[in-house]
Amino acid sequence: MDQKILEKAISFLVEKVNTSGHNPKPVIFHSIKVGIYLYNKGYKEDIIIAGFLHDLLEDSNTKVEELTNLFGKNVAKLVQAITFNDRISSKEDSYKDELNRVLSKGKDGLIVKAADFIDNAQFYDPKSKEIYDWCIYKIKTFIQKSESAIGSEQLWEDLVTEFKKASKKSQA
Repeated sequence: MDQKILEKAISFLVEKVNTSGHNPKPVIFHSIKVGIYLYNKGYKEDIIIAGFLHDLLEDSNTKVEELTNLFGKNVAKLVQAITFNDRISSKEDSYKDELNRVLSKGKDGLIVKAADFIDNAQFYDPKSKEIYDWCIYKIKTFIQKSESAIGSEQLWEDLVTEFKKASKKSQA
């Protein structure tokens, strides 16, 4: 594993979010946690890099071509699959579109998206009922659709655990 390329991905992430980022949430910290999670689980380099960069297309002015030039076609395609399409106005249709693109990338895409959900699940707050219900729906749907491809992964168990914790919050 070339750790210099991982460092390059983190540097690129920080630069892009700091110069053109527009999401008020802590995108850099979240993205680094997703990449590190994938690194610690022993996934291959492209998956880890996609984990670091997974939010860049939707949260900065980064272009797919930049990702392709710097990190290769596979990374760019994984990141693109995980990016919601802002031209689709319905959140349900947008999520279906994203999920179908992630599913089309197979196991690699599902692994990156699962790691994203694992980190995000801790922030699901039942006090914001509509947002909470939407987040629970998305992760539950993802779990159902991806089990056959990644159900044997430790990441799968982590995802189900985080989903259960998030679901219990509404019962507390």
